[in-house]
Amino acid sequence: MDASAFVYGYLLSGMEISPIKYIRKCLAYISKNTDSALKNLPPHTVVGATCISIYVIMQLKTFCQPHWNENCRDFIGRILLKLPPVKSLYIANIQNEHTKAKESVQKQWQIFGKLHTQIPKLGWDNAELLEYLNKISDITNKALHSKHLSGAIYSKNLDCEMEKNLKSIKKWHPSDDIATKTSHLVKIFTEAFKLSHLWNSMHSEEFAIGTCIEYQVVNMVATMFGGISGASKGFVTTGGTESLMLAMRIYRNLGMKEKGHAPGEGVIIACTSVHAAIEKSCQSYLLNIVYIGCDKEGRANLYELKEALKENRNKVIAVVGSAPSYPRGVVDPIVEMAQLAEHYGCPMHVDCCLGGFIVNNLSQHNTQYLALSGITSLSADTHKNGMAPKGSSVLVTKEFNEIDLASLSTYVVPNWSGGIYGTSKDSGSQSCVQSLCALVAMLAIGSNGYEQIAKMTHDSTRELAKIIKKNSGRVRLVSEPDVNVVAFEIDPQWGLPNNAIYALADEMYKKKVALNKLHNDEVHFCVTLRFASNPEALENFGTVLSECLDNLQDLIEKGQVFSSVSMYGTINSALKPNSSELSARKYVENLLFGSLGAKDAVRAHFEALRNPF
Repeated sequence: MDASAFVYGYLLSGMEISPIKYIRKCLAYISKNTDSALKNLPPHTVVGATCISIYVIMQLKTFCQPHWNENCRDFIGRILLKLPPVKSLYIANIQNEHTKAKESVQKQWQIFGKLHTQIPKLGWDNAELLEYLNKISDITNKALHSKHLSGAIYSKNLDCEMEKNLKSIKKWHPSDDIATKTSHLVKIFTEAFKLSHLWNSMHSEEFAIGTCIEYQVVNMVATMFGGISGASKGFVTTGGTESLMLAMRIYRNLGMKEKGHAPGEGVIIACTSVHAAIEKSCQSYLLNIVYIGCDKEGRANLYELKEALKENRNKVIAVVGSAPSYPRGVVDPIVEMAQLAEHYGCPMHVDCCLGGFIVNNLSQHNTQYLALSGITSLSADTHKNGMAPKGSSVLVTKEFNEIDLASLSTYVVPNWSGGIYGTSKDSGSQSCVQSLCALVAMLAIGSNGYEQIAKMTHDSTRELAKIIKKNSGRVRLVSEPDVNVVAFEIDPQWGLPNNAIYALADEMYKKKVALNKLHNDEVHFCVTLRFASNPEALENFGTVLSECLDNLQDLIEKGQVFSSVSMYGTINSALKPNSSELSARKYVENLLFGSLGAKDAVRAHFEALRNPF
């Protein structure tokens, strides 16, 4: 019975009964006829039709469910885009806008000459670097001299005079002392700062040089890890934390766009050794993190990853692997993780922030990660082993299911009273200094220079591991170092109490050797070029370690009780209460309040830094 038959029947009845009674009569008629029709059908057909109907209704409900923060107009527009003719027309219009934008950017960049999308084999000399800086500065500033800008430049002077005499930087050759050359870079960085400190790439018309520099830096880093030169996309950020958080926000937006996730639904899967910035992104962008365990070396457990992917399926927005991880400095099984992520239809991010420029220059590691179809983004810090000033890092993105991930980072406020507003990252105004200095560093050092840095750093790391092994019986390696980090602990056969390793770290700090304290009674030392280029560093480390281990023995004989860190008492005991060592009251207190107390103690520490008076 269709709507017209229903109305017609009611009119024929002369409207002598109420509408409600008439509806009930119609429903009784439909029910009676439905029962008659179903009697003639076999039971399995009825059951099958019912299941199919329920499935269709559920799919329609999901299809018509409004996305988070979506108004009625946007909802209708999104539903209409499911229709092929409408979608084709819409995509054609957007592609037309994209083509116009690309042509405009290409025209802007033409004046800057050749773009550099790969790190040169041999680093540039002083004259080449100064010539390049002068060129882009003259081009940028010349166009602004005759303009009166609304905002944008708040300083009186735009031009800064460049130092002409920088003879101390010579052409770099493989046989030269790489550590000495990197120390001279500060003079070039100073000149780069003078020229670019007023440039703001948010004003893309006036400072097209900003995005031009960023494009080159991103592609240089991408090609180190298997990316396509000149075709890679991404961002220069203020450091590894921002790179990781930006990547997770992109994946959060992907989940909201493609899977209809609401805030708080998306899930990140990562090993317990992943950098804390991943959990920081969860706090910032309302995400969940599912931790998988490590093997005895500290690498991600592939079985647990598979089980986590199975369990969370549609909720997963990203898998994260480390090359290497911060705590133990080991490289996760990236290739296998990428294969699992791809199999379950999930994007994957590789964190190379700590080991970038080192791990990719070691022959024992195959780091062509961006060439793998399962890997969709990667981060590497230019301000660490890339030798650029603090702080700069790079996030490289790819496509996922034909979706440009870089585009999902953009904030857009089209109806703002101040005009159409958009930024590609969290920040609004974006200084060009970090990008320009990162570019200068890579042009100056060259791939030959980075190979030297990688070899020196890794060789020193292995020698440091040997020093730990020489003290077997008192300390031992947690795992063999893969890249540039040596992690170790108190050897259990020594029989020292918990937290003794932290007392050792305190003793070594008194003798000017600073270790990083980790959880689980472990510490590590991250080897840098500064350490590796010091001919006395390894011997000094070994001497200090041996002396402090002797001191530790004396402290034990005096009955010293070791605590982990100053915040919230013995923080390790608070976070991981052990019934065999604590009273019942203390165990319950730590179990209930340990994590909360640690968080509040950290907050109190940083609050005190704001004003200690």
